[in-house]
Amino acid sequence: MSRRLEPLHPGELTPAQKAVYDHIARGARTRNPQVFALTDEDGRLNGPFNAMLLAPAVGDALQALGTALRYRSSLSGSFREMAVLDTATHWDSAFLRQAHEALVRAAGLAEEEVALRADLPALHPSSPRECSRAGRDPGPANRAGPR
Repeated sequence: MSRRLEPLHPGELTPAQKAVYDHIARGARTRNPQVFALTDEDGRLNGPFNAMLLAPAVGDALQALGTALRYRSSLSGSFREMAVLDTATHWDSAFLRQAHEALVRAAGLAEEEVALRADLPALHPSSPRECSRAGRDPGPANRAGPR
């Protein structure tokens, strides 16, 4: 997987960048089982987390939103991770797919469902009502795929 931005080393961060770094590398994401590396061997943030350091105010808000969605929302783990994989497919994000495939398996989705999510057509809702319908958790009884 190629990098789009040169990763920032923790020892070279401004105080504002260091605060964002600490929220990501030492926050809620580290208090749960780790299925992908947040940092490389030199402590530099992987994937989009590195980009969040470039604009600390925005980056901190983004990482806080991600933390809230992942750890403090009412979405089931499997529904949340399916949505993340669908997003990875839509935007062709190798990092997002790699990082979240392990999470979706840990949430209980079968390999067949993981494979299906890689081949989904892009969602292009035509109305607000369709957006609402597309974003609703169908619940275990209504979910497509193997049980």
